[in-house]
Amino acid sequence: MRILAMPSFARPLPPYMQAAQVLRDEIVSGYLKPGARVPSHRALQQRFGIASTTSRNTVEVLRAEGLLRTVPGRGTFVVDILPPDCEPQARADPPELVDLVRELSAQISTLNQRVSTLETRLHRVGSALTKQ
Repeated sequence: MRILAMPSFARPLPPYMQAAQVLRDEIVSGYLKPGARVPSHRALQQRFGIASTTSRNTVEVLRAEGLLRTVPGRGTFVVDILPPDCEPQARADPPELVDLVRELSAQISTLNQRVSTLETRLHRVGSALTKQ
């Protein structure tokens, strides 16, 4: 009896596809704007910890998707007009995220006040000790 292995759907994407996904997300989110120059292959290699060929494959995937164009001697750029399914989306922060940021800001403010109070007390103690 032969047992067939189930395909692994949790298998990670190859490195060039992972890097392409990050750049794709940056393009679609508007972080990399239309006409913006994409980092050089060397910069992509350093950023993602990938090999030169992998960097080139990353750019080629996005070029094939119509997100990038290469100008010989100048570099690679985000296309001026994104495909309709890739237009940057205006994102509204979810209310729970806004609430969390407010709560964290208040906690940081409280901690800053406590640190300031402790520094003042420490300074007083230090001054008192040096007078003795």
